[in-house]
Amino acid sequence: MDEVAGLHAWDWDITFSREQILDLAESVDATGHCFETRMRRKDGSLIEIELCNNGAFVGGRKLIFCVCRDISERKAALREREELITRLQASLDEIRTLRQILPLCAICKKVRDDQGYWEQVDTYIVKHMATDVTHSLCPECLERYYPEEAGEPGRD
Repeated sequence: MDEVAGLHAWDWDITFSREQILDLAESVDATGHCFETRMRRKDGSLIEIELCNNGAFVGGRKLIFCVCRDISERKAALREREELITRLQASLDEIRTLRQILPLCAICKKVRDDQGYWEQVDTYIVKHMATDVTHSLCPECLERYYPEEAGEPGRD
């Protein structure tokens, strides 16, 4: 207690300067204000705290009531949560990219699904893309497989 009695807030606060702390003390009133800062302990370690202050005038002197709460664990948990969210978002982006890759047989053009089964590409599209498929023939296939039909008028 003897050591603390000779110290000021700016002796252990590492976020705010002496002038900033004096400005905060001058501006605090009965409605008070809360903010977060970091302070240095006697052993040199840092602690994250929340300061809630209220000011009042008693006998012509301004008094400030201050409550300091250690929020180091909460801040560490928030940082850990943000890091986890970042990692999960990166994983989700990777999954989305992988889902956009369609394993297609180079010869028969069947598609491999997530369970490793191969199915016709049109069946796969209907199941996985909420899209209806209609069948037609491109001009090259019409000519190759149905040459007698390809030359008829009105066939495109």
